[in-house]
Amino acid sequence: MKEIAMNDVAKQLQMAESSLRRWLPMMEQAGYVFERKDNNRRQLTEQDIVAFVELKRLSQVMTLPEACQRVVQLIPQESTGNRAQEEILFEQLLEALPEAIYWQGKDAPIAELRTQWFKVKSS
Repeated sequence: MKEIAMNDVAKQLQMAESSLRRWLPMMEQAGYVFERKDNNRRQLTEQDIVAFVELKRLSQVMTLPEACQRVVQLIPQESTGNRAQEEILFEQLLEALPEAIYWQGKDAPIAELRTQWFKVKSS
């Protein structure tokens, strides 16, 4: 799995890296689980970017702790490893993409679709 640098994520989200770093423990307190390297450092993934995009969007309409809780509920954290199920979910996301873009903007739905595509490719 390709590791994504914190500063790259911050640039993609158009926010300060220090702000993004403050979000990490808040997400973990809400129950979000980041992958860890051997040295116990967080390893950010495409799925984490999806979560951060959604967190940024939600934090504009609710408190940050509430947004963290909502993201944990919305973003699936485990891959089933079943290619057929992964493909079905990918097709559903693809079909719902125009409506999701209309209601949520383009960033979150496209990031979610990208994450699901990586799951399909790796299963």
